[in-house]
Amino acid sequence: MASVVYNIDPNGDLVVVLKDPNTYWVVPEVSVRENPVGSQAGHLLRDTTDVDTPKMPSGLGDSVEAPTEVRFRVSSRHLTLASVVFDKMLNGPWKESASVSTRSSPKDGYTTAPEDDVQDSKDMDEPGPPVDPSTPSPPLIREVSAEGWNAQALLTVLKVIHGQCSGISRDVSLTFIAQVAIIVNYYQCAESVSFATELLYYPKYKKPEVYNKKAIMWLFIAWSFSWPAVFQDTAHQVLQRGQGLSYVTTHDLDVDGILEQLDKKRKSTLDLLRQGLEDINVGGQTGLSPQMQIDDAGVIDAGEKFPS
Repeated sequence: MASVVYNIDPNGDLVVVLKDPNTYWVVPEVSVRENPVGSQAGHLLRDTTDVDTPKMPSGLGDSVEAPTEVRFRVSSRHLTLASVVFDKMLNGPWKESASVSTRSSPKDGYTTAPEDDVQDSKDMDEPGPPVDPSTPSPPLIREVSAEGWNAQALLTVLKVIHGQCSGISRDVSLTFIAQVAIIVNYYQCAESVSFATELLYYPKYKKPEVYNKKAIMWLFIAWSFSWPAVFQDTAHQVLQRGQGLSYVTTHDLDVDGILEQLDKKRKSTLDLLRQGLEDINVGGQTGLSPQMQIDDAGVIDAGEKFPS
């Protein structure tokens, strides 16, 4: 089985084993409305905005044979301090005399291997060779497994957690930033990596002028990295220009809950506008009724929490 190894901490006591690397798809498919010349209604087209430039390294090495797993040697102390999820995974009831494996998956959650599964491969009644008490015991190296993440993105997150930011590139694609964001969101480590993400990736953001896949990707990135101003910008764009959930396929980008809440707001706002127009029509009024005096700032509450 081919594998790639990254020694982020050569003396680390933990190995993160990434299985089926680079299999998550974080670029949504979005239909956008275009108004051709001479047409008032317009029609929907598949958004073809480029989000993959510049081309990013895969993190899978240069071997001809594609690796089936990528191994990252790290410090469990760094991970448990940075991530609530890693803390819960690693601070369970460990059997100290043996290496234990935990598994985490963005699709299936994580579980801890029971102690009954932790045993030596030898017959337990067979005496072992004599041990010199003065000989230090080899360090216990544990493993946790993950699945599907982009290998280069996971390498970036783990390096940031270990304070190794100097060699991390700022010249990255929007897709790559989304790959990093989905990992940060899953492991709940936004606060620990916030300085690096703002320094590396915030300068790449430009306020969206149109509704497209970029707006949705930045919406998720802002949510994951806790960037309220960016979230406000992109949420307004989705509200004002979006065509509804049936025209968006998010794939593995965990933004469905946010889009559902925004779509509810969009529909309720449209209902309010329709009711206002009916009131105007029935009453013979001109201008806007009080129900239609909608303040943009009130459409989205910057402090409102959306489900992931």
